[in-house]
Amino acid sequence: MQKDIHFKEDTSKPENRVNLTIFHLMMVDEIRNFILDKLNISKESVIYPCPNLTTEEFDTSSRPDFAIKNEDQLRGYIEVELGTEDAEQLHRYRTQQSLPVYSIIGKRLYGPCDLSLEELYRHLIMIQPRFYGTQSFQSIRLLISLIEYYVIQGNFSTAKPIALSDAMRKSRLVNRFYQYFESDLILENAPVQRNKVMFNTRGENGFSLRIYSTETNSSGLSLMHRTGGRPTIYFPAHKKLLRFLPDSGDAVQSYSNLIAELGAKEIFRIDEKKLCNLPLEIVESNVDKFCRLINDIISL
Repeated sequence: MQKDIHFKEDTSKPENRVNLTIFHLMMVDEIRNFILDKLNISKESVIYPCPNLTTEEFDTSSRPDFAIKNEDQLRGYIEVELGTEDAEQLHRYRTQQSLPVYSIIGKRLYGPCDLSLEELYRHLIMIQPRFYGTQSFQSIRLLISLIEYYVIQGNFSTAKPIALSDAMRKSRLVNRFYQYFESDLILENAPVQRNKVMFNTRGENGFSLRIYSTETNSSGLSLMHRTGGRPTIYFPAHKKLLRFLPDSGDAVQSYSNLIAELGAKEIFRIDEKKLCNLPLEIVESNVDKFCRLINDIISL
């Protein structure tokens, strides 16, 4: 029977903690019925952590999050994402077998889905008072906290980088980069290329500006990033810039000098594995200077 249920869960991953808490709360009728109704699944169904769709022991890419059974027969699967739908993964699941695969994603605005965690969050907030003083209250409280932190506030890192959200693309800082470099010099969530800048992110409320480096893989080197919607921009250490951009000495020096002049003087002394940072508003006020220096770096 163990092979029919996934039990070796990596709870270090936020998405897996959310999934385990959802699984636990399927014992609460008000939550179970809400999820089944939204997915248009029979109330007689049971949902549990799905085993691999393949027989390969170490194949972790062929396992939807939940399996659906009714009358002891498999009826479908559910895949959960904190962010956007993983279209490639869903396509693979749907072509590997003929049963339906339902999609739950972070927010409806991310794209098509059967249910969003944001909707579930609102339902949990509404029903929570009914369970005050019970064990279920604390379990509901845990799932509310998980969704609020990772989805509502955007503090999560996806397994794969994703394209920027519309809101982040339209933000003052990122929008100016898009205006300066124009479409022919900008890549979005793609392998980096020489003489271009690439934007991607691992969370809705963030961005990473990345460029080509001979010392990295196709993800390139991040020259700056923002995460979780925080009003802070992070930069790599000067030592890291020199190591990953060995042919851009003078341009790298000028880039680091600007960051130091704006307040992050530690950029020259910190270890290459560490980051320095500046307030978002300072970077926004000097964005044209950053644009010119980044253009100098990618032009070499």
